[in-house]
Amino acid sequence: MKNKIIAAMLFTLISGMSSYTYAEDNLLVFQEDLSAGIDKAMQNAFTQASEKIAFDTDFDFKLDDAVLACNSAYIDNDKLKVVFNEAKLKQLLNNLGVSTWQGLEDPVLLWLCDSDNNGAFANNPSKSQFLDALKERSSAKRFNLMLPLMDLDDVQSVSALAVEKGDSASLAKATARYGNKFFVLASKEKSPSGDILVKWNICDDKGQSIGEGQSIGEASKAADEMAKSLADSLMKNTQSETPEASSEDQFALGPGQGFVRILVTNVQNVGDYDKIKRTLITYGYSADSPIVARSAEGIIISIKTGASADILDGNLANGGDFEKLASWTYRFKNSLGPVKPVLCGIDSASADIIRSTFDVKESANKDSLNEDAIEVVSDDEEESL
Repeated sequence: MKNKIIAAMLFTLISGMSSYTYAEDNLLVFQEDLSAGIDKAMQNAFTQASEKIAFDTDFDFKLDDAVLACNSAYIDNDKLKVVFNEAKLKQLLNNLGVSTWQGLEDPVLLWLCDSDNNGAFANNPSKSQFLDALKERSSAKRFNLMLPLMDLDDVQSVSALAVEKGDSASLAKATARYGNKFFVLASKEKSPSGDILVKWNICDDKGQSIGEGQSIGEASKAADEMAKSLADSLMKNTQSETPEASSEDQFALGPGQGFVRILVTNVQNVGDYDKIKRTLITYGYSADSPIVARSAEGIIISIKTGASADILDGNLANGGDFEKLASWTYRFKNSLGPVKPVLCGIDSASADIIRSTFDVKESANKDSLNEDAIEVVSDDEEESL
């Protein structure tokens, strides 16, 4: 394995590397101690790089993965300096099923009705341990919260009753003056056990809910759970800028020139191909969106569209037919289920053989497929026909 690390290092010139500059925005540079060995240093560098763009860093990876994402590496005295290509790292993480999200630049407005403050809206984090922890955890999740001024305009526009009733329309109007793309309406109170109980609903600037939840516990625990849930909702409804997918590499996911390439999982039946295609048509996308590749996880579809990739991502994440698992990766909820082969003198593996030899590009052009079953006809029966 160490040979692979050394091979990666050969991408750079060892001599003169002390003058190497990291001016390019798409390079992530890390320096690790070699006391535990080269392999461990490379793993640590990869973990740190992943934490910069991965939504959830709790995933398994192999040393080979770290090498694939490595742009260059070299030894400087007792340190290993590793340079990762951000676009390459992002693609690798997506292929591993890890969502990548570099966060939200615009702050999210928080309308928090606090029972500890006589039901008033919070506008000073220093007065609340929970609110202070929430802002800290949100920042760690790559988005920032801001509080309303609660001046005369706000006092006349919103009320605790609006939060209690979930009146997102009136809060959307009040949010408009701040220009935020997203806002949160939340209430905080004490549970019967004395812990903090917080409930929330996160909405877009039109008042449309994109996620909701609640957490209970001491201040830091409740804040951590809320920040993670809010980040998940934001990630699913925004798509960080993604490098243009190569038209040659059929396994590269994301937007390209005139298309968006996605991975669809939970495809258990060849009949699902046509069903997925029809579903995409109901969403307003071209019928000429072929399946271009298959992987162990599912099928890769190149959806032809001239519209924003963010719109497609939002449609699939919230349309009800798919569940977003990672960037440009969606689970199809309406699979026909595993194929039940009709045996006619050939072994039970025939269904797998049929699937493995199925030409996905050709299938994308067929008008329809039998969604109920696949009938296998023996040689003798075929001759009799």
